[in-house]
Amino acid sequence: MRLEELERTEKMRLEELERTEKKMRLEELEKAEKMRLEELVKEQALKEKELQLKFDLERFKIESGFRVNDESNDSTNACSVTSNLNLKKLIPDFDPKQSDISLYLVIFERQAKRASIEKKEWVGQLLGLLPLEIVQFIAREPEEQDENYDYVKKLLLKRFKLSPVDWLNINVALFSYTKAFGDGPRNFEPWSSDVDDT
Repeated sequence: MRLEELERTEKMRLEELERTEKKMRLEELEKAEKMRLEELVKEQALKEKELQLKFDLERFKIESGFRVNDESNDSTNACSVTSNLNLKKLIPDFDPKQSDISLYLVIFERQAKRASIEKKEWVGQLLGLLPLEIVQFIAREPEEQDENYDYVKKLLLKRFKLSPVDWLNINVALFSYTKAFGDGPRNFEPWSSDVDDT
């Protein structure tokens, strides 16, 4: 009887040892699997973060008006960058109630030239500075005239009741003033009524 008891105890001990080993192997496998899953999650998070950064960069480019043209057939292989942001900083938005369209167009043309923006892109730049109702007014025109700045300028002057001749006269007067005084009179002292000129 004693022998049977010893065998049973030994058998139970072996079974317990086997269960413990299985449990330990299972825990090691689970731990390894958990570590592998954590690494996969980290990799996925890094990929998502990288994609988000790329998306944010593209959104920033679009919002700030950058357009990058990478011409592969260009011998210098340089990028041509045009910025709508330049004119947004240099020219305030047009307010039809307080601003004169002819003077606004003169300022716009000068700033566009200074920013080295091609004339075919002027309409797109100008539309970003105009109120929605004026942009919608221009959008009703034929599609062939989309990039024709002279046509859009003529349209705006007509809308605000100014002929191209009137616009030219204002432009010439402004040019003459600028040529004569530069940015404006410097060291200007107003005449006093109590001083005799003779």
